Amino acid sequence: MAWATDFIHNCRNWTRGLKRSLAPSPVAATEAAQFQALRRRLLLSFLVVMSTVVGLGSIVAIEFLIYNLYQQLDQQLLVLAQAAGHSLEAIEEAHEEQFDNDSDEDDRRQEKERAKQERKAKKQREREQELDDEDEDKDEYEDKNEDKNQADQNQAKNFNTDRPNAPDFLDDRFFEGRQDLRPRLDNDGDLDIPWQSLQQPDQGVEWFDARGKLLARQGRIFPAWPLAPIAQPQGAIAQDQQLRSLTTPFYDGEKQPPRLRGYVRVTESIDSINSAIQQLGTGLAIGSGLAIGLSTIGGLWLTRQSLRPIEASFRKLRQFTADASHELRGPLTAIRTSVEVMQSHPERIDPADVAKLAAIHNATGQMTQLVEDLLLLARQDTPGATAHPRQSIDLPELLESLIETYADRAAVQQIELASELPPASVLGEPLLLWRLFGNLLDNALKYTPAGGRVWVVILPIGRDRQVRVEIRDTGIGIAPADLPQVFDRLWRADRVRSHREGGSGLGLSIAQAIARSHQGQITVRSQLNQGSCFTVTLPAFAPNSKPVPL
Repeated sequence: MAWATDFIHNCRNWTRGLKRSLAPSPVAATEAAQFQALRRRLLLSFLVVMSTVVGLGSIVAIEFLIYNLYQQLDQQLLVLAQAAGHSLEAIEEAHEEQFDNDSDEDDRRQEKERAKQERKAKKQREREQELDDEDEDKDEYEDKNEDKNQADQNQAKNFNTDRPNAPDFLDDRFFEGRQDLRPRLDNDGDLDIPWQSLQQPDQGVEWFDARGKLLARQGRIFPAWPLAPIAQPQGAIAQDQQLRSLTTPFYDGEKQPPRLRGYVRVTESIDSINSAIQQLGTGLAIGSGLAIGLSTIGGLWLTRQSLRPIEASFRKLRQFTADASHELRGPLTAIRTSVEVMQSHPERIDPADVAKLAAIHNATGQMTQLVEDLLLLARQDTPGATAHPRQSIDLPELLESLIETYADRAAVQQIELASELPPASVLGEPLLLWRLFGNLLDNALKYTPAGGRVWVVILPIGRDRQVRVEIRDTGIGIAPADLPQVFDRLWRADRVRSHREGGSGLGLSIAQAIARSHQGQITVRSQLNQGSCFTVTLPAFAPNSKPVPL
């Protein structure tokens, strides 16, 4: 049965390896996330532009409708006011006649009441003569009655002079059945149309004299604000939330200079306009929502279609980099081997060619390293290309071995190399992590002058179960403007020095790619001429926990 157990174990390992090979690498996942973020930005920009266009179009449409509706309303009010103005003279005469008759009737009523009060007072005096012999209390009583009678007389004298229940203007009852208030022919050159034919149920007409006194009104809608003197011949517009009125002055053109005859104020409800605007706003809101929804769907499709060629170009570029790096390894290895063979027989070399062969050997070494770096980056970017079994790594042991490797170089450069390495374990590939921390340590030694210090520190594991390794130096530092570009490929802050020392500008990019492939990250903080600190964050691995395939 041992063979069956081994077979099952091998199948499980093969299945895990297949899953790792099919799963996208963290670098590829990061690139996919970057493309997804780019799609979102493009879609958001497209939607902002579309929303702005739709919003501005809706505002223009509503404002244009409001302008046209109010223009039509003002034209209707003006026509009605001009028609009603022709009846101003007739209404003034009717007003005077009506209230002159009312005044005569009031005088007769007051005279009749006054005679009645006088007869009553005469009877009261006769009774007072009969009661002359009464005692002092009765005299006092009579005095009170006399005072009361005097008050009644004073009240009768002022009876009904204020006419509290009667308006001092002509109302709707006065206009019923009246045909004598039709506009009179005034030979002013325009067509005199009866205002009764133009007035609508939701309109009100008011006539005022030259002093602003209300003479008459017709209709059901009247404004609450008082009449203001109008100097403009074309009139003035007033409005609140429900009513809109036009007040027009009228002059007697037969006299020079023209004399103000009075005013006509025409009022109409704007509920219909508000309702039309509300309906238009609702329709535009629904239409805009549908337009934005369709634009969103179309924008998603367009952004995906537009970015597909770019994604394909990136994939082809990665494949080309990997293929080119792989193809260049052979010729470079052949050149380097040939040069080394020639250098192994110096007696066969012309002394003048020794320096040239050394330069060729160094250049070949740099090109080989560059090709290896490009190939490593291409493998990190390719899904499944780096799917190797991960194992628990004692991080202090790996870093101590790395420090011993660079100790001689640090001593030659007169740089103090120190470490502070408490216990910590991570899950990963030893060779890749060696390359990760080796690149960071090489970078620190490269840009730290003699007499400086470089130290490697493992920070205590926090609650987030993350291991943080800091590589600090007292080197030249990085300018704040260059910090965002530190991990870009083929980027170098000091290009002259990097070329002189053999730098390719891929070390930090490789370190970042390896950290991401281990579900970690690298951050940097630096001050110019004071030093830098690179922090590598990796998930901590507990020996008793079951490892999860990366």
